[in-house]
Amino acid sequence: MSALASIIIAWAGMQTWIAGYSGLMYVQRRTSPEHLSYAILSFGLALYCLGAAFMTDAPSVAEGTDAMRVSYVGAALVGGSLVSLCCQLAGLPPSRLQRIAWAWAAVGLGANLAGFFFDGAIASAPGVAGLDFAPRYQEPQMLAPGVIWVAGATVLTAIAVNRLRRKLRTNPELRPFFTAGTVAVLAVVHDLGTHVVGLRSVYLFEHAAVLATLVVSQILLGRFVAASEELDRRTHELEESHQALQKVQEELVRTRQLATVGELAAVVALEVRHPLGHLMDAVNGLKAEGLDAVDRSTLLNALDVETERLNWLVRDLLSYARPIRPQPQSVHVGDLIQQALEGASDDWDDVEVDVDLAGAPPLVHGDPDLLLHGLANVLLNARQAMDRGGELTVRAAEDELEGQAAVRLTVTDTGEGMDTVVRAKATAPFFTTRTFGTGLGLAIVERVVEAHGGTMEIQSRYGAGTEVTLRLPVHRVSTIPPEAAARGRAIPGKT
Repeated sequence: MSALASIIIAWAGMQTWIAGYSGLMYVQRRTSPEHLSYAILSFGLALYCLGAAFMTDAPSVAEGTDAMRVSYVGAALVGGSLVSLCCQLAGLPPSRLQRIAWAWAAVGLGANLAGFFFDGAIASAPGVAGLDFAPRYQEPQMLAPGVIWVAGATVLTAIAVNRLRRKLRTNPELRPFFTAGTVAVLAVVHDLGTHVVGLRSVYLFEHAAVLATLVVSQILLGRFVAASEELDRRTHELEESHQALQKVQEELVRTRQLATVGELAAVVALEVRHPLGHLMDAVNGLKAEGLDAVDRSTLLNALDVETERLNWLVRDLLSYARPIRPQPQSVHVGDLIQQALEGASDDWDDVEVDVDLAGAPPLVHGDPDLLLHGLANVLLNARQAMDRGGELTVRAAEDELEGQAAVRLTVTDTGEGMDTVVRAKATAPFFTTRTFGTGLGLAIVERVVEAHGGTMEIQSRYGAGTEVTLRLPVHRVSTIPPEAAARGRAIPGKT
């Protein structure tokens, strides 16, 4: 292998490595189309250099023809990608020039492979007297279609380089590439003239392309470094914004906590005032002289009722305020429903209760106290909605939740129901439509269900009753996340 062919082979190896690296960069960062164009350009240059190296040492015109065809496969790729790269580096949007360049590249690729560019049976023209600077290559004569295609590709490239020139004033980093592109265009003109007129000279394009490749590498590397620095700057700004946002969020949390405390204080003041007034009246009545047994029993019963009312209020407040940390174990679904019915009310005489456990899994994994307290709250709401009697249906059945086995508990009553506005606020803390009540019952139920990885749905229509559906996974496959655990834990009480 001659020294010149070895040099060109080295260029081919370098271009292949650059093509692979730039292609990998594009795969990792698909927002940078110039890396794809550069990868195609480098791969095309690698093919062109490979064919040029074989042609340099070709022992016959036939082998020189094969080598030239390989080179012009690469030239077709170079023609389209070089125009695209010029436009992309200049920051120009996709244009008709790029589409024409790729179409011209496709025409050249097809014509070359079809054998329209070279006549392998005829050697290139003899050398021009007085202009012989190198030994004659064993290369075929280029036909008119080949000359026309190379001339067209050169014109398209020159137009793209000229568009690049217009951006030099606003983007000085492109000056080296403009210079290298101009050199490459002149090298193509030289090589075409060398081949057509028979000038015995070393072909220049494969060497001039190395300059363009190095310049593009420098530009892309500079842009990569600039992008990295910009990313660091934006990251720093984002960290500062995040810290500022955290401070604002902390202030918002404190404000919300104060607002919640204010709501809580208002609810407590309102709810405690009435029982305390009744307790004071009962105590004063018990102090009266000559109190008979019937009145004493009535007053003691009032004390018991109001004390229980205060106890329920305190329990709801503690249930809502403290963190929820379920201690799961196997809970029998039937026993859970029965205990919840007993804990919700002592009087179901005027309500027809129907419990349906057909098809329900016998056990569910959860905290028995929390589940009991939550279901009792749902049943208590249903009982209070049917103050004049009605029908209560409790159904348990198999279900599916996020692809896992679950149990569906449905509580349906024939009470007064809720309109759209009330239904939308039903689980909001401290919201109640009753004269006496904390408005925490369904809010607690929702938090208990969420702590067990389940869901709660409410369907209701004013005057047509309410249906509350609880879905609980049979086996909890994940633990409670810290933020969920921090919301609060219901404290079991008498239910």
